[in-house]
Amino acid sequence: MSTRLRRLRAALSRIAALFGKQRQERELSDEFESHLALEIAEGVRRGMTPQEARRRALIKLGGIEPAKEIYRDRRGLPLIETSLQDLRYGLRMLAKNPGFAVAAVMTLALGVAVNTTIFSLVNGILLNKPRIPEPDRVMVISSSNRQNPEAQQIAAPDYLDFAGASRAFGQLAAGTFRSATLTGAREPQWVTRMDVTPQYFRTLGIQPVLGRTFFAGEDQPGHAQVVVLSHVLWQSQFAADPAVIGKTISVDGERYTVIGVMPESFRLTTLDSALWTPLIFTPQQLGATGRSAQFLSVFGRLAPGVSAQQARAEMSALAKHLEEQYPATNNNRTVQVFSLQEFIIQNSNIRPALVLLMSTVVVVLLIACANIANLLLARNSVRRRELAIRSAIGAARWRLLRQLLIESLLLGFFGALVGLSLAVLATAILRSQFAANEYMQVMASQMPMDGKVLAFCFAISMFAAMFFGLLPALEASKLDLNAGVNEAARGASGGVKRRRMRSVLVVAEIALSIILLVGAGLLIQAILNETKWGVGFEPRNILTASLRVSGAKYEQAREKTAFFREAVAAAARLPGVAQASVTSSLPATASAGEIPFRMEGQGQTAQGRGPSARNYIVGPDYFRTMGIPLLMGRGFRASDNDRASAAVVVNQTLAQRYFANQNPVGRRVLIERGESAAATWSQIVGLVGSVRDFPGQFDSPQIYECYLQRPQDVMTIVVQTRSDPAAAAPALRQAIWSVDKDQPIGSIKTIAKAVADRSLGDRLIGWLMGSFAGLALVLAAVGIFGVIAYNVAQRTREIGIRMALGAGRQDVLRLVIGQSGLLTALGVALGLLGAFPIPKLLGSMFEELPIQPATTVAVVAALVAAVALAASYLPARRATRVEPMLALRNE
Repeated sequence: MSTRLRRLRAALSRIAALFGKQRQERELSDEFESHLALEIAEGVRRGMTPQEARRRALIKLGGIEPAKEIYRDRRGLPLIETSLQDLRYGLRMLAKNPGFAVAAVMTLALGVAVNTTIFSLVNGILLNKPRIPEPDRVMVISSSNRQNPEAQQIAAPDYLDFAGASRAFGQLAAGTFRSATLTGAREPQWVTRMDVTPQYFRTLGIQPVLGRTFFAGEDQPGHAQVVVLSHVLWQSQFAADPAVIGKTISVDGERYTVIGVMPESFRLTTLDSALWTPLIFTPQQLGATGRSAQFLSVFGRLAPGVSAQQARAEMSALAKHLEEQYPATNNNRTVQVFSLQEFIIQNSNIRPALVLLMSTVVVVLLIACANIANLLLARNSVRRRELAIRSAIGAARWRLLRQLLIESLLLGFFGALVGLSLAVLATAILRSQFAANEYMQVMASQMPMDGKVLAFCFAISMFAAMFFGLLPALEASKLDLNAGVNEAARGASGGVKRRRMRSVLVVAEIALSIILLVGAGLLIQAILNETKWGVGFEPRNILTASLRVSGAKYEQAREKTAFFREAVAAAARLPGVAQASVTSSLPATASAGEIPFRMEGQGQTAQGRGPSARNYIVGPDYFRTMGIPLLMGRGFRASDNDRASAAVVVNQTLAQRYFANQNPVGRRVLIERGESAAATWSQIVGLVGSVRDFPGQFDSPQIYECYLQRPQDVMTIVVQTRSDPAAAAPALRQAIWSVDKDQPIGSIKTIAKAVADRSLGDRLIGWLMGSFAGLALVLAAVGIFGVIAYNVAQRTREIGIRMALGAGRQDVLRLVIGQSGLLTALGVALGLLGAFPIPKLLGSMFEELPIQPATTVAVVAALVAAVALAASYLPARRATRVEPMLALRNE
């Protein structure tokens, strides 16, 4: 044991000696540098050139070789070894200045974190390809009109013609989406159903995890009905039971045999519960009028050796042939061919918002870089003595430049580590916000912290390090040896050029902050105005439940009407319920369809080219239940059924626009749904207040019809409660199932929640923009404070002289505030110039929001100016406390 102790003590002694030797070497190096600086300064004062002074000093202090040993810059030393020496030296310099290092790293980390967080969203939605084999080979074929290039679906006969004639695609498949009712599982489920051709899964290259997909011929009438389940549906309704294969379930009242389960990764279009059934074309869809019914989504996998451009050319030729062969239905009709990824992105319509957010966080990073560049400029000014000595004893400019850039890269590396940690936390928070909303759940699943995100994080950190480090490094390494040695000797630092450079960076920070705050302010103001304006009805104490009837027992209109009548009556009998009704669309959720109409006395117009209105199918007591004011006439009654004359209620906007503020009650309108000119006219029986259709939109004409005259498959029950509506949700569910236990309930939520969910995207973007702009403003304020404080510290001697010559404290305060005010004014002016196109840009991206630039721009300019001047006030007050004699004595 004693031998081991002796060995341990000896090892510890050697380690202590090694550290002591290194410390002694550093102390000797510092001492050597100090003596060398004094000797060089002395030689320059005697009239020697800097080179002569350096040589004399080195000889006097022991020769040139010891100096080279100190800096380890001997000729022939490998570049990688000298770089490692610079790296170790940079780490020591950061450790000697922990305050500077922490400030720079945290500033960079904030900029990196917000960029990485938003990039994870951009990566998941715009960059990551669909998780299918060879996704670039899968195309989506859409129809379009030469007068209206918007993508449309394809008719069944056109699809069959394309599939028979195309050589560019190895396989073509088609499908159509619809809602369906699933029974035979845990409880009735409202699911997404896609009827597809048998080639659908083979075209996409997806294999099931259980069972099989469709065989050829299973899309023919009379074949056994089979169904494939999504992984989500298999887990939620069948407890992930492998024995589900071969079981029989009910889909829309018909019996289907489960033959397969798709993998969890196959979430091509939706995260909702979904199932797939064979697509069986009806004689009407394939008949003479079938080419007018465009309802198919068509997918194709390119044949080997065929490019997307070749496929586009072939499909255009085929569409031209069909146009010539069937001019009555295919006139001006052509096709568009998109990659699957491009098609999904276009349908999501999220690219503009992501581009806006990504641009915003890049600006935040630029402001952070400007802050760090200012810190480096100030730090390099303090290091003029060190850099002058290194240059004097033989360090080339490129070596100084490399040393400073390596130190900047070290800041970038540590900033990336901290920023990545913050980004992981921010991404988790953002993902939770998305996951809480049914409209944005797809986005929640598409924010992976994968290799691309990690590479992006470190790439922008290194780029930022070079960006903020290059200019200070170039300026610091460009030494005038004579001036540098004299500055080192007398402790002066900072020149007019460096102060000007720092001022330019501050102006840039202020301008960028103005641009961000204007954009964020416009969005936030629009969202607040939307909330202030209300929705046109009373959203408190309203509970909603979406329903869909299906199956053979609801094929007739009267059977649908009877179900919803009984469901509303059951809901109205619940304790605590004041009244109940039903509607086809909830207001303020962008779910109401648009229909063309014609007023009595107006000439016949081409369908869709006359006036149009948002169409709501509602029940009796709907306006009282929702709190929509009745202005004239009456609402719907139970007597407005299929045996009564057709009746409608219109809103105030329609009356003002088309009846010139006259009483519309008693007038007639014809809703054009493709009926002939002899279709029944509807009489306007009431006038109600306007409600919001879309977020912020109150100017839409609206026509209400009674569901007793127009039965629907899908409706939403609305219930007005006397207390908390959410508490009535379980009772409402049971009341609906008491009418028919096999009918699914899509969702039960308060109308306030439904409206909030529908506008969550805009509110979330506004919140993110506001957060990023606030961060930019804080960074800019810190940058202004730092620059003004540093300038005051460097001008201590000047301020002392001014005060010694009679300048008062108020004069000094005005001097410092005036200079910072000039920088602020210039930054605000440039920022307002850069923000000029933002209102128009946001107006085109968020058409439903009321963008009002005048007030917002003025408030932002005043806010930034106030923050900038406040940030400069403390350094200005410090300048007024300078003691003239003490300042001159220190100089």
